[in-house]
Amino acid sequence: MRRAHPQLFRAGRPADAAPVIGAAKVVKTRDELACIRRACRITDQAMVDVQAALAPGIRQIDLSARFLRKAFELGRWRACLNRSGR
Repeated sequence: MRRAHPQLFRAGRPADAAPVIGAAKVVKTRDELACIRRACRITDQAMVDVQAALAPGIRQIDLSARFLRKAFELGRWRACLNRSGR
């Protein structure tokens, strides 16, 4: 990107869009709010399922699998998974 900079931005250094983008992200549409509420309901219900499985000796990976299984049963889809670092 650094080497391509002169070809990409002939008029000079690009402006920082963070303030504009940040402000736009604060405003949510009705559809976005409905999606957020649905995701919260799914997460809450999946966590109830995980809490019911808590017991000495249970592995974190098994609890994570239980959470994901319940979330998918309740309507979560693969695109919802947060992949840290990507």
